[in-house]
Amino acid sequence: MSVAYPVIVKLLKEGSWYEAADIYKEWATRQVWCQKGELSKLDNTDKAEWLLEDTGLVTFGINAPYDRSLWIKKYSEAIDTEIFHILGPDWAFSGQNYYNHIPGGYSDWFPAFFHKNNINAIRDQNDKFAPFELDLIINKNGADAAKVRESLQKFPTVFRTYDGGRFNFLCPVAPFTQDLHVRRDERLAKDYDIDAMYYDISANNTIHICLDSSHGHTAGAGSELTKAYRRIYADTKKAMNTASPAGMSFPKKWLIM
Repeated sequence: MSVAYPVIVKLLKEGSWYEAADIYKEWATRQVWCQKGELSKLDNTDKAEWLLEDTGLVTFGINAPYDRSLWIKKYSEAIDTEIFHILGPDWAFSGQNYYNHIPGGYSDWFPAFFHKNNINAIRDQNDKFAPFELDLIINKNGADAAKVRESLQKFPTVFRTYDGGRFNFLCPVAPFTQDLHVRRDERLAKDYDIDAMYYDISANNTIHICLDSSHGHTAGAGSELTKAYRRIYADTKKAMNTASPAGMSFPKKWLIM
């Protein structure tokens, strides 16, 4: 196999994963995607200090629209630490779960359903929460169906992945994708007093390839899609920071996982 970039093969002295990780870290921290530097050295205003320093426990999947405040309180009573609750995906207006009920366009998402007792319990205990969101997977038969279908990633006929490409992923270059992602999460920040976003089966789970050049990119794979993902997340973060209620200090809280 011939590659168009430098390759170094070297022996390890210690022969441990720690040594290998240090070699990778020394290279990675010089790359553009690590341009902010090491997380441990960042100023507290430039990272989610509440998550890294204060949170001692994370829950995953507690129902968003149903009253689960007793569970939330019991966790807090049993464990003496601040808690970060990643609520379940069932907050979307049209329904959303882990396997087949997925929203389409914007109107399938709102009004969202976050039970007030859950949120009150979280706030009373000085805890934090984030909505679970399948941010790039979409229902092609839901709201804005025509625009959705025009904006889907087009994969090769032979698709060598574990899931066989059964998900409908939005192409990040398509204008509809960019608009939906920013507007949807901007409203979550504005209307629902959230602390973070949790994205699942997202940009890191799909192959960065699309054969539909009508979206505005070259047909195929490469940096165009990767850069578009970065732009979407940067624009979404900026919009959420601006839309957040006064006093939330949202830039310190905002998170992508």
